[in-house]
Amino acid sequence: MVETAAHLADHVFPAVPIRQWVLSIPFALRYQLAYDSRLMSKVLNVFIRTIFAELRRSAHELLGLSPRNAAP
Repeated sequence: MVETAAHLADHVFPAVPIRQWVLSIPFALRYQLAYDSRLMSKVLNVFIRTIFAELRRSAHELLGLSPRNAAP
């Protein structure tokens, strides 16, 4: 497994900064989320929407785009 990770890091992935996103759940909620798939789905949906919003905001800022680049 270490060889595969080294191969990917050295030869496959481009040499650009990579950000890792982590969702940390309080211990009191972990067991409930483990058994309630509907609740887990909602929590993950909010997490993913938040990440995508941040990535869109960063891209617009980096590229100098307006928040809504609507076609005329």
